[in-house]
Amino acid sequence: DVEITVHQDTLTIGVREQAERETQEGERVYRELRRSSGSRTLTLPNGLDMDAASATFENGMLHLSIPRAEAAKPRQIPVSTVTDGRAAVTATSQGDEQVTARESGE
Repeated sequence: DVEITVHQDTLTIGVREQAERETQEGERVYRELRRSSGSRTLTLPNGLDMDAASATFENGMLHLSIPRAEAAKPRQIPVSTVTDGRAAVTATSQGDEQVTARESGE
């Protein structure tokens, strides 16, 4: 049994295993019970979308996917050239952009 819980910025993965085996030799019955448990706690970074989290368990491997929230993803801000003389954007030969601001005196 695998249990995954999230509280604020803490993720806890808990595992419990229980196995039972019974064998009979003549009039004797042997019963073996095995129980084990463990857990791991991790601190999560900010900006994750916990509502979109998913977990799968396949071939003994737990795969946990927690995407970043849209607000936490980096965004590019487009830069446009203003043609009325107040501001202009020029590119240098290395590909770095340099912003030049000019005032029209109004």
